[in-house]
Amino acid sequence: MSLEPDLLYSWLPAYVRARDLEEGEPLRALMATAQEVYSRIHDDVGRLHRNWFIETCQEWVVPYVGDQVGISRLRTSTPRAYTLRAYVANAIALRRRKGTPAALEQVAHDVTGWHASVLEMFQLISTTQHVDHPRPHSLRTPSLGDAGELDRLYGPFERTCHTPDVRAENRYHLQAVSLFLWRLDAWPMALAPAARHASAPAEGSFPWFHFNPLGQDLPLFNFPQTRLEASSLVQEHHLPAPLRRSALLEELDALRQAEVDGREPVPAWFGNQPPFRIYLRDAAGGALSEVPPSRILTADLARCGQPEWLRPPGERACSTPSGEVELKPITAVVDPELGRLVFTAGSEPREDQEVLVDYFYGFASDLGGGAYDRHAELPDREGFSRYVVSGERGLAEQIQQWLADAPETPGAVFELADSSVYTLDAGRSFEIPEGKQVEIRAANRQRPVIDLGGRLELELPANAGLTLNGLCLCNGAVAVTVDPEGPAAISVVHCTLVPGTPLQILTSGGTRAALSVSCAVRRSILGALELGALGPGCALEIEESIIDHPAGTAIQHGGALRIQASTVLGKTRAAAIDQASGVIFTDTVSVERLQAGCVRYSYVPPGSEIPSRFRCQPEVPEGMEEVAREALLHRLRPRFTSTQYGQPGYGQLAFDLPDELLRGAEDEGEMGAFNHLEQSHRRLGLQLALEEHLRVGLDVQIVFVT
Repeated sequence: MSLEPDLLYSWLPAYVRARDLEEGEPLRALMATAQEVYSRIHDDVGRLHRNWFIETCQEWVVPYVGDQVGISRLRTSTPRAYTLRAYVANAIALRRRKGTPAALEQVAHDVTGWHASVLEMFQLISTTQHVDHPRPHSLRTPSLGDAGELDRLYGPFERTCHTPDVRAENRYHLQAVSLFLWRLDAWPMALAPAARHASAPAEGSFPWFHFNPLGQDLPLFNFPQTRLEASSLVQEHHLPAPLRRSALLEELDALRQAEVDGREPVPAWFGNQPPFRIYLRDAAGGALSEVPPSRILTADLARCGQPEWLRPPGERACSTPSGEVELKPITAVVDPELGRLVFTAGSEPREDQEVLVDYFYGFASDLGGGAYDRHAELPDREGFSRYVVSGERGLAEQIQQWLADAPETPGAVFELADSSVYTLDAGRSFEIPEGKQVEIRAANRQRPVIDLGGRLELELPANAGLTLNGLCLCNGAVAVTVDPEGPAAISVVHCTLVPGTPLQILTSGGTRAALSVSCAVRRSILGALELGALGPGCALEIEESIIDHPAGTAIQHGGALRIQASTVLGKTRAAAIDQASGVIFTDTVSVERLQAGCVRYSYVPPGSEIPSRFRCQPEVPEGMEEVAREALLHRLRPRFTSTQYGQPGYGQLAFDLPDELLRGAEDEGEMGAFNHLEQSHRRLGLQLALEEHLRVGLDVQIVFVT
């Protein structure tokens, strides 16, 4: 807490202050120095007091407070990844409920920050039932007509019984408890334009839409609903999990039936925070009209656009209290597992209407362009010209206006205010004035998509700079031409250049040796980085990013490369590597200058030419037999949940990799772009916590759902 200025000086008698004013206030200067010392002591005492309480203490104090309530072996976590504060705060309450499924779920969530669900497998063992203790819900054969039950089979919410299997790797036995974990988060997209399917419609077909503005299939995720009671078990709508067709259809039908019955429904999915919403808006920017949930149907739309596929019906039958049938109108049909949308006959949007959607998508972290909190990455840029870009005035028009006005400012900031799709003309070119700094960025919690429509060319003269912040660029390439006569700076932060959209940095000529360019890439996903035409004066720094071009060379650099905690899907070519730490190179690395630099705590494929290495994988002992060597290389080869951009598990390491990769980074965390999530530390802490809270005689099996 800050103190009032001149607080100590104000405590002096008035006649002393009056005399001091006559003397030029030397006493006031002395008291200001004393107050500075007093303020430091005051703040330190306040901080010490706050550190007595788990709710207000600093993060490094959490393990020490935990030790006071009998929790040992805690590790200081990184607040941006997860915190153990809740685990310490709930320690006594958790011990009182030790061994119960609800307590195990809360322990897993408090220790890891991941959502969790516990299933006692001995409840699902098929046994002969006693006549005095019938279990009607434990049926050996599930109903084949219940689509929801079949969807839940082998999952965390199944109710189907199984024959016991005593093998350790099987979880269906009397001593088993399965702990299901969801590592991915649900990230929001608000008022994003639905992408009309681009392919030519077949004869007799009709238009349909993608929720994903990029026009790709995308599984929709649920936003976790708040659990009102800690003692209750987690349900499916409490989790950031992919949506299921049958689960949503059951609730949507219940909403329609409640309207027919004239009663108030109690929705689980479509409550205060529905998993998705559909809007229609006039192209001129008119008012939004939402499609109510009772007019939405879920169905399998995998055959959209095929000639034999029929348009879904525009009505849904419901039973009235008198036994009659009432047809409720259906406006839209959604496939949440593919992220597709189609309107029923007679409900199609007009030509002057735009289809907007709210939805949630799954991803591991705030990496790349996304609608998450980036306020720390949005500098004020004092003195810069500011332009707010929206659908009414496009990005290209705003840049052209700034270039034409040529104001006397250090540079300009172009902020895209919403998550719309902005289209640039093919072959668009801009020349930034000499000495100016330009930042093109997304507003906080927005994810605009820039359709390049070809090649975007930007020219940077001497002392100019370019920053791309929070953008998603697709369908083209970004080519930045720099002047060899002067320094230039390029920064890419929290951006996504969809794989297939390379970032190329070229020179307009001159002596490459004199070229001074710094290029920094942080928390981004790039299709490829091509800096091969530049000389050693170009420095490239990559941090916590994914460079994705597996079919060719992902990084082509003629200067010095510094890369940290990143994943490179493709070949790497560089003149020199100053340092590479915690990096996964999925393909060979070729470096020209091998006398300087270091590659450490990284995975480097065999056949690479790199400078000195330190604790890199794979480590093959000398003299190992060929068969054993191939087995070792196969075991240590990185595997990912998905390497296809747009999938929820994109770039995420598989959970069953060996510790050499999952704990091979310098901080004993995983290698690659998601090292900052500290997932290995979370998993280790969970295993230690479960030892205390698990019932005697039971074995827990951790199952990663996402």
